[in-house]
Amino acid sequence: MARAWFQQDGATAHTARLSMNTLHVAFPGRLLSRFGDIQWPSNSPDLSAADFFLWGYLKAQVFTHILTDINSLKNSVHQEIANVT
Repeated sequence: MARAWFQQDGATAHTARLSMNTLHVAFPGRLLSRFGDIQWPSNSPDLSAADFFLWGYLKAQVFTHILTDINSLKNSVHQEIANVT
């Protein structure tokens, strides 16, 4: 089964109870929305899932290692990206 994330933009037109209930059933535990399982700042069209989660996560993982040069930084970033599930 493919994993899917459904991201709402916080617009009121898309947050009616019927719509949200349908989305909660279709995407259990994975709904990014103002009223979803994963809170998302409303009115933030400039934020993507990568901005919201990935970069902070990668930074926390990469800098747990001792990096001596740019190549070790690049290798660490590549390794941590490959480990993201």
